[in-house]
Amino acid sequence: MFACWVSCCSNTKGFSADASGSKVVKAESAVDGAQMLPEPCLFVAFTFGSDLDYLLACSIDGSVRLKVQVDLDWFTPITGLSCDSKRQALYISQKNVVKVSDLSGQVSLEINSSSLGRPVTFMGLTCSSDKIIALDKSGSEMQLLCIDKDNGQLQTCVSVGGVPYGQIFDESMSIIDHAVLITDWEAGKLYKVCIDSGQLISTYPTKRSRFDKLQSPAGVAAHRSVWCSSASVLIMWFV
Repeated sequence: MFACWVSCCSNTKGFSADASGSKVVKAESAVDGAQMLPEPCLFVAFTFGSDLDYLLACSIDGSVRLKVQVDLDWFTPITGLSCDSKRQALYISQKNVVKVSDLSGQVSLEINSSSLGRPVTFMGLTCSSDKIIALDKSGSEMQLLCIDKDNGQLQTCVSVGGVPYGQIFDESMSIIDHAVLITDWEAGKLYKVCIDSGQLISTYPTKRSRFDKLQSPAGVAAHRSVWCSSASVLIMWFV
């Protein structure tokens, strides 16, 4: 089995292992002396077809491993995973739904075509402090949906301009400043797109790069002005 999506939480207070030591529960439901969820904690979703019906919560060194049992359709691929440490919330996207849960997997909000009042196909997801940024590939052009974290209501919807459109693959996303980085697995590219307008700001690799394309870019993460992209055989850092 292979990790498909990974997100990190730095605030796990109030969550621990259950009596069996196998899954995450709220600490108030745990037995005395139960293993508390580590800080920081990685939350991992595995590739579709791995026959696993849970997310994994684990320590950085892998010494603590606990199941997070979420009410998902496990026969449908996960297309994005993000964590909000302050809210202690997980945001999990599949093609037809985004589910919001606490760190134990208890779902508090579902976002889908019915709740948004429009067709959606979620093929990527990232989050800011107050918004869910989802990549919608349901129509003839790719769109960025900004969704309120508190109530799940659609705030804005913009078409992504200047970017080749392939409907098949889910993409990794990460926010940097007022833009979002989006992988293009099929084309071997990485795009920086304005969240407000949907306009393409830049494409990587650039014309000055030593290579023409990234080799199957599978993930992207940003911190301040530094970001990195993981490909099938290497990790690249950009400043």
